[in-house]
Amino acid sequence: MKRLLSAFILTAMATVCATAQPNLVPNGNFETYTNCPSAFSQVGNATGWLSWNNSGSPDYFNTCFTGGINGPGIPTSVVGYQWPASGNGYMGIFNTTFTFTVKEYITRPITPLQVGMMYEISMSV
Repeated sequence: MKRLLSAFILTAMATVCATAQPNLVPNGNFETYTNCPSAFSQVGNATGWLSWNNSGSPDYFNTCFTGGINGPGIPTSVVGYQWPASGNGYMGIFNTTFTFTVKEYITRPITPLQVGMMYEISMSV
C-alpha cells in the first residue's frame, strides 16, 4: 500500500511540474527580428528589445548576418568567436569605467509577475 501511495504522489508531482509556467520573457533568445542586423548597435532589430539608456549602444548578433568579420556575425566577429547558448542570436553589452564610463543595458516589456508566486530566472553569460 505504501508503494502504491508513493507512486501516486510521485505521478502527481510530475504532473504538476510538467505544467510549469510559460516563458514570461517574449523573444528571450532573440530569435525573432524585424531586420537582420547589418551593423553593430542595432538592439532594436530583435523584436521587443530596446537599449535601456543612452550611455551605450548594445549590439544584436545573429547568424543571418553575412557581411564579414567587421559586423555582428555569429560565430566570428571583430569582438570574438561565440555561438549562441541556444538559437541563432544573442546580445552584446559593454560596461567599463577604466578611461571612460560606458554602461550598456537591454530591456523589454515582460508578462506581469504576481505577488506570492515563485519564479525561476536563468541566463547564459
